[in-house]
Amino acid sequence: MQAHRYKHLLLSCASLFALSGSAVAQSTIVASAVPSLTVTLNSSNQAVVTTTAVNNGSTTTTSCGPVTLSLLKDGMPAGTVSGLGSEFYNGNINTLDGPTLTAPMSSVFVNVDFASYGTPFVNGNTYTVNPNCNAANSKSYVESRLLGRSMASFAGTDVFEVFGDPCGGQKKQLAITAAYAMSQVTFTTAGPHTVTLIATDACGNKSTAATTNVTVLPNVNNPCQNDTQPPTILAAGFIVGLEANGTRTIEAADVDYGTTDNCGVASMTISPRTFTCANIGPNQVTFTATDNAGNSASQTVTVLVVDNTAPRILAAGFRTQLQNGTRTIFPVDIDYGSTDNCGIASVTISRNTFTCANVGPNPVTITVRDNSGNVSTQTVTVIIDADATCTNSNVATRNSTTEALAAEDDLQLQAYPNPITEQSAISFRATQAGKAQVKVYNQMGKVVATLYDGQVEGNRLYSMTLNGGSLLGGVYNCQLITNGKVVNKRLLVSK
Repeated sequence: MQAHRYKHLLLSCASLFALSGSAVAQSTIVASAVPSLTVTLNSSNQAVVTTTAVNNGSTTTTSCGPVTLSLLKDGMPAGTVSGLGSEFYNGNINTLDGPTLTAPMSSVFVNVDFASYGTPFVNGNTYTVNPNCNAANSKSYVESRLLGRSMASFAGTDVFEVFGDPCGGQKKQLAITAAYAMSQVTFTTAGPHTVTLIATDACGNKSTAATTNVTVLPNVNNPCQNDTQPPTILAAGFIVGLEANGTRTIEAADVDYGTTDNCGVASMTISPRTFTCANIGPNQVTFTATDNAGNSASQTVTVLVVDNTAPRILAAGFRTQLQNGTRTIFPVDIDYGSTDNCGIASVTISRNTFTCANVGPNPVTITVRDNSGNVSTQTVTVIIDADATCTNSNVATRNSTTEALAAEDDLQLQAYPNPITEQSAISFRATQAGKAQVKVYNQMGKVVATLYDGQVEGNRLYSMTLNGGSLLGGVYNCQLITNGKVVNKRLLVSK
C-alpha cells in the first residue's frame, strides 16, 4: 500500500462518531405502536396502513433532527439495495469510488444487512465477509451514514481515517446491502397480518422494533373478497413431439380445456413445462389455477412426450479397390456425420463385402436408426476397382464401364478436398474448345455458386475455389456443362 503524503480529514459528524465511538451523535429513539388495528379492504381490494395509524407516542426529534417513522409489512422491508465501491490512488491520496445507495421515493433506509470494507467475496449482488480482510467498524460506519436517509454516497478521500487498513498492500472494496421501508404499506388479502414500526434519525440512530397486529377484513360489498371457493379445473393431458433440437416447452393453455371460477381466474401455471429426450414417455404434469381471491386448485395430467423426428443422414459414396479379390466396407466409410435430435442407436449398410463380380458402380443403402426407433435411409454409389486377381470377361466389361465413368467424372471434373470443410479446389478439363459452365446446386436444385461461365480451350485445365464456409452442411451437386455434355460431381460439405 502506498504511503500517504497528505491526510485529508474531510470527516462528517457521522464519520467522527463512527471513529471515536463517542455518544456525541448518539440518541435514544423509541418506537411505540398500538397493539392492534383493524382495517377493511376497499372496492379495489386494498387496505392501506400508515405510520400515523400505528404510532403511539414514538420519539419525534433528536439532536440530529426530525425522526422518520417507517413500516415493515409482515416483517419484511419494502426492498433492498446493494452497492460496491473500489478504492484507487489519486496521486498519493487513497480515494474510495462509491458506492452510492438510493432508496425509492418516499422511503428511507432502516437496516444495513451487510457492510464490509476490505476484500469481501462478491457474487453478483451477493456479498460475503472475507475474515482475512475486513474493517471491524464497517457496519457501524455505514449505519451512521445511511439509516434514516433515502440516499448516501460513500465516495471520498477519508478511507484510511475511517476504516484503517485491514490488509496492507491490497486493493480494497466497500460492499453494502441495505433495506428500506416506507411510511405506509398496502394489504390485498383479508386475514391476520402484522406491521412493524421503526424510527430512525439522520445520524443513523435506530429504535427497537414495535409490532402491531393488523386484522384485514373483507369488503362485504365485494363477494369475491369473501370467496373461499377454488377454481373448477377442466384439464387433460396430450401428446407432444420433441423439436429438432431435442426439447419442447409447453404452456398451461396446452392442458387447460376451460377452467372457470366464480370470481375469475387470475393465473394458470404448469410444472414441469420443459421436456427433453430424457423425458420421452409419460410425464406427470401439475396444472394449477389461482382465482382473483387467492384460492387455488391443482390437477395432475399426463403429457406423453414422443420423438417423431427421423435421423438426418449425411452420407456420400466413394471409390475403392479390391485387395486379393475382395473388399469389405463399413458404415463409417460412407457416413459423414449423420445426426439425430435424441441420439443415433445404429448405422448399418445394405452390403459390405465386394468381389470381382462387383467391379464397377454398386448401390449401397445406409440406414440410420435413432433411439426412438425412427429410421432414415439413403442410397449412395460405391465404385469397386478390380485388382490383379480379377481376369474374367465380366470383370473386363465392368472395368470398361468404370473407366468410362472415371474419364467422364474424375478426369473432367474434380474436387479436392471432398468432403469440404472450408474450401475445395474445383478443376475441369474440356476435350475441345467451346463454352463451359460450372455451377453448384443444393438438394433443392437451387444454384448456390457459379464457379465458371465462359469460353474454354480444349485440353486445358481450369481451376476454381469453392468456399464451403458459406454453405450449410450437406450434399451438393457440382455440374459441368460443355460441348453438349453434362458431368456431375457429388460434393459433401461437412460442418
